[in-house]
Amino acid sequence: MNTLLALVLLPLHFEPNVGQTDMPAQYVARGSGYEVALDGAQADIRRGKAAFTLRFRGANPDAEGEALEPQRGMSNYLIGANPTGWRQHVPHFGRVRYRGIYPGIDLVYHGRREALEYDLVVAAGADTSRIRLEFEGARKVRLTPTGDLAIETPGGEIQQRRPVARQDGRSVDCRYLVRPTGVQLKLGRYDHARPLVIDPILSLEYSLPSPGANVVAVDSSGSTYVAGSGSTSLYTGLVIAKLTPAGDALLYSTYIVSPGSPFVAAFGIAVDGAGNVYLGGETLVPGFPVTPGAFQTTQPQQGTVGFVLKLDRSGSLVYSTLLGGSSGPFSPGTSVQGIAADGAGNVYAAGFTSAAGIPPTSGALQRGLGGFLVKLNPTGSALVYSASVGNVTPHGLATDTSGNAFVVGGNEAPLAVPGHAFVMKVNPAGSALVYEHDIAGSGTESAAAVAVDSSGNAYVTGSTNSQDFPTTAGALQPKPPGPPCPPPNPKGPPVPCSHGFVSKLGPDGQFVYSTYLGGSGADNSEAIAVDGAGEAYVAGNTSSSDFPAAIPLRAFGGEVGFLAKLNAGGNALRYSTPFGANNATGAVGLALDGAGNAYIAGANLVAKIAVVPGPKIASAGVVNGASLLPGPLAPGEIITIFGAGLGPVMPATPTADSSGSIGTSVGGTRVLVGGIPAPVLYAQANQVNAIVPLGVAGTLASVAVINQGTGAGTPPVDVLLAPVAPAIFAADGSGAGPAAILNQDGKLNTPLDPAQQGEFIAIYGTGGGQTTPPESDGQMVTGTPKLTLPVEVTIGGLSAEVAYAGGAPTLVAGTIQVNARVPANTPTGPGVPITLTIGGVTSAPTVTIAVRAAPL
Repeated sequence: MNTLLALVLLPLHFEPNVGQTDMPAQYVARGSGYEVALDGAQADIRRGKAAFTLRFRGANPDAEGEALEPQRGMSNYLIGANPTGWRQHVPHFGRVRYRGIYPGIDLVYHGRREALEYDLVVAAGADTSRIRLEFEGARKVRLTPTGDLAIETPGGEIQQRRPVARQDGRSVDCRYLVRPTGVQLKLGRYDHARPLVIDPILSLEYSLPSPGANVVAVDSSGSTYVAGSGSTSLYTGLVIAKLTPAGDALLYSTYIVSPGSPFVAAFGIAVDGAGNVYLGGETLVPGFPVTPGAFQTTQPQQGTVGFVLKLDRSGSLVYSTLLGGSSGPFSPGTSVQGIAADGAGNVYAAGFTSAAGIPPTSGALQRGLGGFLVKLNPTGSALVYSASVGNVTPHGLATDTSGNAFVVGGNEAPLAVPGHAFVMKVNPAGSALVYEHDIAGSGTESAAAVAVDSSGNAYVTGSTNSQDFPTTAGALQPKPPGPPCPPPNPKGPPVPCSHGFVSKLGPDGQFVYSTYLGGSGADNSEAIAVDGAGEAYVAGNTSSSDFPAAIPLRAFGGEVGFLAKLNAGGNALRYSTPFGANNATGAVGLALDGAGNAYIAGANLVAKIAVVPGPKIASAGVVNGASLLPGPLAPGEIITIFGAGLGPVMPATPTADSSGSIGTSVGGTRVLVGGIPAPVLYAQANQVNAIVPLGVAGTLASVAVINQGTGAGTPPVDVLLAPVAPAIFAADGSGAGPAAILNQDGKLNTPLDPAQQGEFIAIYGTGGGQTTPPESDGQMVTGTPKLTLPVEVTIGGLSAEVAYAGGAPTLVAGTIQVNARVPANTPTGPGVPITLTIGGVTSAPTVTIAVRAAPL
């Protein structure tokens, strides 16, 4: 498992100003935490409270901008209730060029995620001394010791790095001169007859606007949808962004703004097979954008109101409706907390209300004011049903393929003490409960989220402070992972005290499993998803340094987010890892793609936790370590195993123990041949080298690799066994070409240093089988143990005299050495074929020896 973080850290893009802002700008741009408005020879720049205007003094005030490098993305602005103020399909560009701001000098804006860059493109013969930079709104502009410009504003300091100048691929010295009339550029020697590019960079450090992302979804193609509250210098609202499957490009961003309202938030998101997105949440009124003909377009005059809206695949608004309202200025109002969509385009929304603004429908379940469950038709114009689910606060919603709705939350509404978690299943007509289950101990619980699998099992997660929370025997954590909560201190702040929980209920509402999830600190489970194998993914936040970990990306510690994957039985972790910086808020949204990758949304990041596939041996991936060819394996043969996920990312090699033996684990990688641990010579993710144990016997054996770093093993691969499998090593380890042979003088045989006819050579190989006396697995060869089966060497088609054939002294058992005399009449040349025959089995004719004639 690994992580790909920061899906929201995207490159800067520029948009033409078509009315999405009332600033006097031709183009606007938003980077990661900053805004830019371009208007001819000036740029208004804002990063949080730090703001100034970059002005080119004496420049052409009528310079027209030209947008360059069209990008895939677009923006949509839904500002206010009046559609005439909306701006949709606003294109994105990578650069903006202003030609001739000074004679012969163009200005080109571009940037990256954390910085705005502008190039001054100087034509041959143009006068660079005319360039003057002014920083209107800055208190002071000064040079730093490194030559950067420090721009001090009332809202903080922004730095413009020392400029870089280039001409024909080489650097030209360039620096700032701070004068009372502005900042000039001083250039070193360059060819005035050729063009020059000067590139200052404004460093605008990234910071994710609080409160950040609330919800995340992923479609069947892997595109990610992230929504949360965001703000600009002009307005605050809800922002939803669609990202490419790789997370490296923005496909659209849609801003949903209720003018004058400081708050718009989404708590539920769903995406259908066509790429339409559904959002549910709440806003303070008035002014929220709604569409004509929607179910509720009347805006309450005070308090909060829920909303449900639909965007098409381009991020444009299809419909937007309000839900409910508020009974007074101090009333909680109405909030949509969960949302789901079915294949027909119907939308389900669950939440709570303190008003009677959502009319009930005939025949629907009616259990009193508080929690609600509604189903909207595909156009958002009418209720299919409107049910009240009682004096509870729903927090999560899911549906199954039959149209049953699963609602979870707490019965804390309005002032129930202690509160208990609940899950209820409502039939497709919304007219009756299929089941209702309180998940309660003697303390306080609340369910945060629910997911449903294809069999109708419901997976519920949330938080509890009960020491007697209902768990099932054999579950992951059947007992409380921490001590009881301390009694309340009326003179001090409340002490965080909770544990996560995960409960799986069958279609009848009975527990399949139920477990705590946490450590001795404070843990909160906020989101859950389930894959096709019935394995649950849970995300949240924790302060427990002893939170249960499995294959973590790092150690738990501090206040961090977590992501845990439980097996289908709820009794073991597939993985459990922290993420995010210390003191981060953690995860509040979670989604899965078809490959089991998890997408997390939280206040401080949007991340993709990518699951590396389990280790697997490639087809025909068990080969002779010398020839690199597949075939039967022999006892003591050095083998190479190719595959994926077999070992560590960085190569690992063994260290001999005090007895000089090589062990059976290297870099957390083990190899079993016929169930017997094999000495391991090398381990990396896609390749492992090992030695077939000498005790392997029979005609068939299985080969498996265990990656102890991930806790997973490969499916076993069956291979044939044989007494011998001879092969000669290539000098470069490629399996072919010049062989690993030493000449009589001990030097490596090469075309530049060939063996002489009539001299002895030492040939190195493997697969020779058993020896007398027997060798031992993993030990260095001592003495001269001889191969038990007859050995022949053929060079250039001629039989060579064999002086010794056995274990290679001082090398690991399994490496064989054959000393042979080059026949006197052997053909000469740089690539004479050489083979090794042991027990009647001949090595592949893939290696060669260089031979020279004997002196006359």
